[in-house]
Amino acid sequence: METLKNVLIMLGAILIPLITLAVGLSGGYAEGRAAMVGQALLLLLAAGFAFKKKFLAMGLYLAGILFVATMYPKIEAFSSYSREGSTLGQLSELRSSLAGMKTADGTSPDAILKVTTPLRLKNGHKDTSAIYTVRLPDEAYLFPPEIPAGETLRVTLKQEGADWKQDYAWTRENKWPLLLYPGGTYIYEIRRENPARLVSSGTVKVPVPPGFNVDSGEYAYDQAHGWIFINCTHSGRQHVIPWWTW
Repeated sequence: METLKNVLIMLGAILIPLITLAVGLSGGYAEGRAAMVGQALLLLLAAGFAFKKKFLAMGLYLAGILFVATMYPKIEAFSSYSREGSTLGQLSELRSSLAGMKTADGTSPDAILKVTTPLRLKNGHKDTSAIYTVRLPDEAYLFPPEIPAGETLRVTLKQEGADWKQDYAWTRENKWPLLLYPGGTYIYEIRRENPARLVSSGTVKVPVPPGFNVDSGEYAYDQAHGWIFINCTHSGRQHVIPWWTW
């Protein structure tokens, strides 16, 4: 009987950390509840063994806590490379498909083909393959001016009240409207690179259009402006900028 108890203690010290990793990584980031629950259970069991003066068993469960605390963030970081890379790759494919249909038909299509890989954004969002059609106002886009051949315009964009700032480059061959997420106020500057000079600057407040679901965690397609984006205000783990900016 004593041997069986020792085997169960050993299995618990091994399985609880592994189950914690498996559950947590399938449902959230390293700071998720799964890690805290698993570590709390290990600590409670370690305290119980300490009370019974089974110090070897206590040490095993304390080692399990250390294992979860060390490995959980590392495994999640590795997993996020694949998840976020796949998401951004699929977004690029959707935009290329959209551009091809627009070129062929002369107008943006009413709908886009289904996605092949569901969005897995975490941060409380459910995995989804849905693409919802939205109608954003013109204020939700920063449109490029006319750009002479061979010239580069540098765009600096930041959001009021948020620790977020991003730089873009527009050329005659590579110019696309920049999305300004509804509900925010944005400050922008457009500068000519060579010779350096300010082209334009300003502040834009973007209203939330009727029926727009803020931070829905889904693909959103604005047919009127021919743009598809990820409707998520959270940042990625590897690319620490909001998903909607991609």
